[in-house]
Amino acid sequence: MPSMQHAPAKVNLGLHVLRERTDGDHDVETVLHRIDWADTITAAPA
Repeated sequence: MPSMQHAPAKVNLGLHVLRERTDGDHDVETVLHRIDWADTITAAPA
């Protein structure tokens, strides 16, 4: 049976890459604005 979910949209206004962590990834800081758009995601077993 398929499952349907809505994925809300956002507009990224800024992204700041911060320090590198011990696992090799970076911390990030973002500024975003949510908007009234969304995608519909449908997933079903293979």
